[in-house]
Amino acid sequence: MPERIILCGYERNERCRVVLNALERLPNTLPVFGLMEERPEPWSEIEEEVAPAPLFRDRPMSVCTSDEVIDAPGTVMIVLGGSIDALLDRWDQVRLLVPDACCGVQHPRVFVLSSALVDVVVSLLRPLLRAGLQRSTVVSLEPLSLLGDTAVPAALREVVSLLNGRGALLDFFPWQSVFNMVPVGTEDTQHTLMALQERLDCSSVHVSLIRQQTTLLYGMTLVMDVGFSEPMSLEMLQQMLSGLPIRWCQQARDLSVVEYLAGQEDETPMLGVHVEHPGSCNLIIRVVMDELRYGLGVQLLRILSVIGTAL
Repeated sequence: MPERIILCGYERNERCRVVLNALERLPNTLPVFGLMEERPEPWSEIEEEVAPAPLFRDRPMSVCTSDEVIDAPGTVMIVLGGSIDALLDRWDQVRLLVPDACCGVQHPRVFVLSSALVDVVVSLLRPLLRAGLQRSTVVSLEPLSLLGDTAVPAALREVVSLLNGRGALLDFFPWQSVFNMVPVGTEDTQHTLMALQERLDCSSVHVSLIRQQTTLLYGMTLVMDVGFSEPMSLEMLQQMLSGLPIRWCQQARDLSVVEYLAGQEDETPMLGVHVEHPGSCNLIIRVVMDELRYGLGVQLLRILSVIGTAL
């Protein structure tokens, strides 16, 4: 593992909370954690109320400035906000871990987490290649939280406006976001599809993708129509996906997003999966997941392990 991990751009929101929860699953002995903040100059006449450092393992995190960050390969900075280019210019050896698949920065010291959509679909389809997988159509029903930390409160303001008869409040979204379903833009969908095909690395399998923005605040649902050259039983499918954290559901109604996420609060992040038409060549696989805890939290630990191995 890295020698020290520092959080940059921490804010009190759900995304940052997920990062801290994931880091708490690391061994207690390693590494050293810290929070980078720029403290006000001692001669400043502006008195600002400084929020206390977040708790990590029931103790406040240590706080450092950029000048106190050790510029070494063993230092990993999780970038939750701020300019990545500025951080690269500031240090020569610090590794940057960016939990944002759309950061657009390609650099040998920048490690970017793939989106939860790409990561989960690839992890489900790749074991099925050896079973004669021929095609897959993926429909992704995505929550508002994927649009950023300000999207959820904006949607709540819009709900209040609609319920008070004032119409949709378009101060964040260019369309009515609540009680609505909007297709994700063609460019973004194509970018995700290319990432899927690159990670799957199998030109013989035809994969298509439809992304829909839903009115849910949290929780992602995937509906995957997969075709095989030979009939696929439920037992065979479960055996091939046995390496994934899956809770198999017998009824589709057991995959209510709200109820499923509520039941996962204190458990290891898992995928809820229901299969329709088992025993045929064409299956419908429905997947429900917590896109923050599973997508961000699980990948974060995996990338940290990769960085540690490379040191």
